[in-house]
Amino acid sequence: IAKDVQFTLDLEEKPGIDTIGGRIDEVLSNHKKREKNFEDVLIKLAFEKLAREAGIEYVEDAYKLADLSGVRADLGTGKIEGLDKAVREIIRTKGFLLRKETPAELPADKRERELYETAKRTQNESDIQRYMEFRRSRGHRIC
Repeated sequence: IAKDVQFTLDLEEKPGIDTIGGRIDEVLSNHKKREKNFEDVLIKLAFEKLAREAGIEYVEDAYKLADLSGVRADLGTGKIEGLDKAVREIIRTKGFLLRKETPAELPADKRERELYETAKRTQNESDIQRYMEFRRSRGHRIC
């Protein structure tokens, strides 16, 4: 009787083909899930960068509303196809997500932009005056 018990335990401890096959399927499934998650993260990061460059203020909302069904990421090369089309489409259909800027908030050159940012940040009378004088020197009417 002791030999039968030992033999039974040995059979239960050794993995059979079904167990090995199941484990392989599980490992492959986990690998595919991780690969898909990595692809999703890569697409999201690229979308956020491209959306900001395109002037979208509400990037998270734009991502949620965007149709990304045509976007594909090649993990081998890191290239993403179809993302520019998705961003253009979200701008076309959901324009309210874009940054609202007035011409005064978009200074034309670097010096004007620096003066504007300083005046806006400090709210100091002399900085504001310096910005206004610069604009006057460029031919802008200041009331």
